[in-house]
Amino acid sequence: MKISGYKFGHPVFGIDDYYDFKPEISIEQKIEDDYLIISSINFDLGSNQVLKDLLNSEQASVVTEVFCSYTMYRESFQSKVGVNVQVPLKKIKNKIEVLYFIIANNEISNYENDAVKPGLNNQTFFIEKGDILGMLGEEIISLDVSTSMDSIVKIRESEDNKASTFYWNESSIIINLPSEAYQKFNKFKASLDYQKILVSSVLQPALIHACYKLQTEGNYSEKNWHKALLIHWNQYNKQSENPSKDDIPDFVEYLLKKPFGLLIDTIEEVDNKIRNNQV
Repeated sequence: MKISGYKFGHPVFGIDDYYDFKPEISIEQKIEDDYLIISSINFDLGSNQVLKDLLNSEQASVVTEVFCSYTMYRESFQSKVGVNVQVPLKKIKNKIEVLYFIIANNEISNYENDAVKPGLNNQTFFIEKGDILGMLGEEIISLDVSTSMDSIVKIRESEDNKASTFYWNESSIIINLPSEAYQKFNKFKASLDYQKILVSSVLQPALIHACYKLQTEGNYSEKNWHKALLIHWNQYNKQSENPSKDDIPDFVEYLLKKPFGLLIDTIEEVDNKIRNNQV
């Protein structure tokens, strides 16, 4: 689907051979209500007034082409200005390729554009319906984000640490436990009762710290744990892009299925078992 380097018989905005400047397009993606939403938060064609006029008069359209090689899903989306696409998640998997361009909706017999390089000024070109007039960009969007807690948080043994630490620069949040604590953790996690207690005492603080980092622009946005937490947040609260400080405690409770109540109930269950065994 990649068309970079292709030579056209007419000026195509966004290609250095024809213009001295490029469109300024900023694209964002998010997952919401079982759809991948692709939209432009900035769509600036600069001084290319001819293309602006063609779009406004609907003689040209912005086209977003989406292709998934895993499912063989392919679809083109047209809009008058900007990018606004919704792709059902059930139709795509792993990754998709996306092209953004401007196409002619009608035949143009004498196309000319005074924004082109000086050597092409005063030349006219024959444009057929469907010809590309602007290449706005291309990208690959990775969709391989697991949202399970086992993928978001991993626990490792660390021989160097005397205290537990968190590490954020991998695909998962890493909880480093000192060797002695890690050995005890492995011993107790085999018990279903102790698993419930460990969720509250080990995972909860890591997720609270991670949720604060969702508010830090750019630092961890490419990490899978960051993407997975935002997917969970969009499912939990569709009113904002990420949790505020006041939202974080309730959001972590939601992620871990009410760990505080689970902790109290589990302690009560363990206490009852001990008492019954003593009778």
